[in-house]
Amino acid sequence: MFIVKKFTLLFRFLLLDVFFIKRRINTLELRSKLDIDEMNDLQNSFLLKSLHIAKKKLAAYHDLKVPTESSEIKKFISSHCPVITKEDLLTKRSQYYPNKGKAHFLQIVGKSSGTTGTPLEVFRSFDSILWENAFVKRHWQSLCNVKTIRRATLRGDKIVDSSQNKKPYWIYNKIENQLILSSRHLTKETSKDFISVIKQFSPDILQAYPSTAFQLAQYVIDNQLVIKIPYIFTASEMLYPYQREVIENTIGQVFDFYGMAERVAMATECRFKNLHINSDYSYVEILDENNNPTDEEGFIVGTTLHNSIMPLIRYKLSDRTKWKKGLCQCGSNYPMIEPISGKFEDIIYDTEQQAISPSLITFAFKGVNNIERSQVAQISSQKWVIRLVPTKNYRSSDGSQILKNLKMFVSHNINAEIQLVNEIPRTVAGKYRWVINETTTKIESEYNV
Repeated sequence: MFIVKKFTLLFRFLLLDVFFIKRRINTLELRSKLDIDEMNDLQNSFLLKSLHIAKKKLAAYHDLKVPTESSEIKKFISSHCPVITKEDLLTKRSQYYPNKGKAHFLQIVGKSSGTTGTPLEVFRSFDSILWENAFVKRHWQSLCNVKTIRRATLRGDKIVDSSQNKKPYWIYNKIENQLILSSRHLTKETSKDFISVIKQFSPDILQAYPSTAFQLAQYVIDNQLVIKIPYIFTASEMLYPYQREVIENTIGQVFDFYGMAERVAMATECRFKNLHINSDYSYVEILDENNNPTDEEGFIVGTTLHNSIMPLIRYKLSDRTKWKKGLCQCGSNYPMIEPISGKFEDIIYDTEQQAISPSLITFAFKGVNNIERSQVAQISSQKWVIRLVPTKNYRSSDGSQILKNLKMFVSHNINAEIQLVNEIPRTVAGKYRWVINETTTKIESEYNV
């Protein structure tokens, strides 16, 4: 498996980095210096092109009378293009996919991890993949002070067999100056080996899921070790304030990245901890429950600008946020958004049916020790279960403190019980669901159990 993986990494490096990426990163650097009007004009031209591609390749838009002037394109889209959802892609495949939804053998097919219970396929153009990599690497370079980035990756990469029970649980990708570690094998028993190899590699940055970086930080604390990495780039999950605090106090400075498999929005965190929507990546709207623009919190709706195979037009995500007004101290003209409040499906409710933000729930765990991992699950309209993987020093008073904190800091109208478990399963992508509403979410297809 190691040999196959190394050949794959070599191929990706030659194809994505050597021949194409560097010039695109330079292009993005120039674009980032555009003023607001210039960026708007650029975005309009991309939008017009995407709509022409959609009209040509997707049945849902065949009859669309696309305007010739790009300056009118946003008004046209809002009045002539309906907001679509994941359900539309799943149930009307022949309308929103090219070739009636049939991928040919050379087709690049991206897949979501299925964190809402239903995985999704998206056809991608090779060009869009190159741009995706360029945007990500531009984010790293905008924050790092080194020309060649030495990178450790602790995400869901399948680099060793899941049944393997001895090290190494990692692979050196010398071509890209990268250490790739199997997050599926990071446990209390293997943690010292992981920490040791990361320290030996001495990376400039760590790519990780927030939950995995937090888990690593906890193991560093538990083992009374020291590990320092200048930059931790988190993505693919909600980053909660308590996770950031522990990671930054233990390992290094955290910068979050917001993206998704559908690739209809990208937001990158700057040095001043503001999330900036990358306007040359996609066209983003924030719409209320009635699909009208709002300055309050609403749903993220995005239109792809670079996927010439399957453009998504006004695709509505379940993530919610709001526009953040003003200009950032970092000098970027990219618009800002507030931190993502989480997927609509993962909002849980107290006994009075008031919505409770996952970020608020983190206060229930502040100051509580002796817990290796946790999950807050709503199992009925009137009940939560707090699943805990305890450490050897766990006492019943630790669980009682969580229940007390819930009442004190979150809501008096919470009926919850503590449940001690040996493990909290990961999703098929290697992620953890920290907060989950099991009354609305299909979980049986999501977990490898």
